[in-house]
Amino acid sequence: MDTLTSMRVFRLAVELKSFAAAARRLDMSPAMASKHVMHLERRLGALLLNRTSRHLSLTESGATYFDHVRQWLDELDDVEAAVAQSTASPIVREFSIAIATGPRKSSPCCAAIRSPKSFPSWTK
Repeated sequence: MDTLTSMRVFRLAVELKSFAAAARRLDMSPAMASKHVMHLERRLGALLLNRTSRHLSLTESGATYFDHVRQWLDELDDVEAAVAQSTASPIVREFSIAIATGPRKSSPCCAAIRSPKSFPSWTK
């Protein structure tokens, strides 16, 4: 199970006070949201949430974990946004290849494979 996803589920479940609401937001079933939190609890060896049929509350360990996870996920989102903005124009290389058939014919692609220095932009 993906720990990062489990952390996001845990954070939303705590903030929304509901597995069902967190699951809806993340497009998964409430049972799967609960499994993500159980994955974290098994991994950490600590109970993070007190659960009743209608209520979620943080344990002491859960409160400590939640504070750190919230801060870490916020920082991760900030870093991802900064990186996405710094790449103003994505590198996209498009080309078409005309392929000639026959025993003596060579295509531009084959020439590039034989001599990549002829096409320096392809080797970056």
